[in-house]
Amino acid sequence: MSRWTVTDPWIFFGVAGAVVAYVLYMMVMKRKGEREGEFGRERDL
Repeated sequence: MSRWTVTDPWIFFGVAGAVVAYVLYMMVMKRKGEREGEFGRERDL
């Protein structure tokens, strides 16, 4: 599995930044949905 190693640190930082941005975006959207009530709210299963 040597070809799956990350040789360029910018690729690692880019992927890590994208994951952090996605998590923050989902937290903000969930909190915004809770505040505004019915608009943009996820259904409870």
